Parts: sequence; structure tokens; C-alpha cells
Amino acid sequence: MARVQTRSKPTKTAKKALFVCVEGYTEKDYFDALRKKLRISPKLMHVKKCSGTSVANIASELKRARRNELRDMPDLRYDEFWGVVDTEWKTDWKGYAVRPKRPERSDSRPIIWAVSSASFERWILLHFEANPPKRNGHDSADYVGHYLSGYSSANKRLNEKQCELLLTNTAQALENAAAWREHHESEDNFTDVDLLVRSVMGV
Repeated sequence: MARVQTRSKPTKTAKKALFVCVEGYTEKDYFDALRKKLRISPKLMHVKKCSGTSVANIASELKRARRNELRDMPDLRYDEFWGVVDTEWKTDWKGYAVRPKRPERSDSRPIIWAVSSASFERWILLHFEANPPKRNGHDSADYVGHYLSGYSSANKRLNEKQCELLLTNTAQALENAAAWREHHESEDNFTDVDLLVRSVMGV
């Protein structure tokens, strides 16, 4: 049967302007897809892949963006600056990033961190499992391939079909992340990406 083409309903635009700095292509692909899904203008949600992969690089990029925004974008002020980082079970990230309990709201517009331990793939897995096993980033990426065919530690790009599947399961991922935070907050097997996603979605 031929698919009936209908006009899609308009979605809400972002209630705030966000600057999101990420360290990898997986994160960039995901948040670009989320922005497009919600029909948020690239101007209101700027997703930038940092040239370096360390937390220090991302911190510097976020501070630079906040410092230069009046020059670069005189007609817009970002409401939130987010850094998306992995721990890979290292400790040096703690010198630059503090896990949020909830996104802060203040005139100072602080840098907010969405930290994942050990890697962003934990957020992806929460779209399919309530309690993904503890794995390092390499093994987690390969495990994601069980759900997203073609994704692996050797190919960490998300295609359109994979992004569509993830965004279809967003509500489940948010629920799983919230439940895990409530009952396992002290365990070194976490993600705060759901807080950023909630901020983007306004939920």
C-alpha cells in the first residue's frame, strides 16, 4: 500500500537558546538529529564538535563561546552552555566538570555538564535497556551494535535511520535514566545526558 503523505504538525521551537559542545561524532550526530526532530533553528541550538577530545578542550571552547557571543552573535544571547563529556573512568574530568543535579537557572549562565561514565554510549543503551551493564567505552560501542546495526567502536557515526530509532525511544530513555539516578546515584556507571535532552525538549 502506498504511503499517504500528510502535512506534519508544527512542533514547538526551543524556549531558550542553547550552545552545546561535544567531543565526538556520535554526540554531534545525535544532537543534530534531535534539533531537527524538534524543528529547532540551528541558531537557537548550536551543536559544535570540539577540535580536541579532552574535557579541558571542551571547557575552553565553552568559555570562549560565552566570552565572544556578543561579538559573534550580537542579536542572540545563549541561555545555557552545555559540555557533553565522557569519563572513561578517569579522574581528571573532575577538575573541569561537575555533574549537575538539575540544570541551573541563573543570570550568570553557568556552564552545565552532561557527563557519562564511561561513555556517551550509555545514554544510547538506555533507549533499549533499563540497566545496561558496566562497560568501558570501546566495549559499550560494540554492544550498541546489537541495537543499531553497523554501529561499533570502529564506526561511531549515527545514520538517519539509527537516529530515528533512538528518537522514537526518547521517552523510555528518559524514564530509564531518571530511575537509575534515583536508585544508583553513587555508582560509577551513569549519564547526565538526559538532563540536557530534557532541557532541549522543555520537559
